[in-house]
Amino acid sequence: KIESIFPVYGEVGGGAVIDIRGEDLKPSYRCRVGETAMGAHFISSTLVKCEAPAHYEDGVTVDVSNPNGVFNQFSDVEFQYAPRASVESIQPRMGNSQGGTVMTVSGRNFASTNALRCRVGTVETSG
Repeated sequence: KIESIFPVYGEVGGGAVIDIRGEDLKPSYRCRVGETAMGAHFISSTLVKCEAPAHYEDGVTVDVSNPNGVFNQFSDVEFQYAPRASVESIQPRMGNSQGGTVMTVSGRNFASTNALRCRVGTVETSG
């Protein structure tokens, strides 16, 4: 049984690595994202990873097979495909090297989710 996935959003071009958390997962399991089935990368009995295939903008269900290769036909876990986000401007353009500068990032196709992150160099932050 799947308990959660992360991220819940990805680009229409595919490539997002989806962490699928659940109970009693097995190395022989496969993933299905929408109608596309693929091998799962087994991490532990509570975590497998799958790569989202390309898909048009839409919400699709995510599931894992049982050891016999049969998928649950009633998965309620959804992954949302969205157009690629693009940054058009960042204000201010400079900040304190010690951090703490509040930035405004403007652009297109940002997902409406608390899962958005900003990365400046190698430092990632939420909000």
